[in-house]
Amino acid sequence: MTSKLLPIFISLILIIFNYAKAESQPDIGYSLEINYQTYNVIGETETEINTSFNNKIKFIENIDIIYIDAYTQWNYNIINDDTTCEINKFSVSVTYILPQIIISDSNKEVANLFKSYLERLYRHEETHCAISVKLLHDIYIAIEKGQSSNCNDQREIADRLEQDISKNQEAFDMYTNHGEIELANSPFGEEKYLAYCKISLPVFKNN
Repeated sequence: MTSKLLPIFISLILIIFNYAKAESQPDIGYSLEINYQTYNVIGETETEINTSFNNKIKFIENIDIIYIDAYTQWNYNIINDDTTCEINKFSVSVTYILPQIIISDSNKEVANLFKSYLERLYRHEETHCAISVKLLHDIYIAIEKGQSSNCNDQREIADRLEQDISKNQEAFDMYTNHGEIELANSPFGEEKYLAYCKISLPVFKNN
């Protein structure tokens, strides 16, 4: 390749890369904060680890997740002008409540028996997050569109989308039996938003 063609080739690669990035991860337009609350799972045997999962309520205050092993909370604050749809504030926070198995040389083998389960559990919670992030992005777009069109109409659209957040979350848990089943094709359109919701914590924590 000649030196004259090299800059053009590099520019083309950058354009393709940026286009692919835009396609895979939309610009949501609002601030998103990811937080973590974890509880420790301990044990030297399968029975002890399962018992520790069942005792999780002792480690988590004010959250009743006794029947499930993980949970995703989301809070959002939307302030906009009712007449002009001008957005004064649009912030979203997601809090993951997750188990981490305490691992050491003495329980490494038995802990690894739970690794695939924890990884699937984390993916399930990431999808919960992405479903909310996607719908909140749709709400943001609706309100923003109201700045140049009928604000009342767009606010009604935003209100309907807000109701879909809980509906879609409940449907996702029903379809997957709270994460026991992984969907081959999701009907919620959240795939492009998963990158925003990636859990950075490992499933194991060193003792």
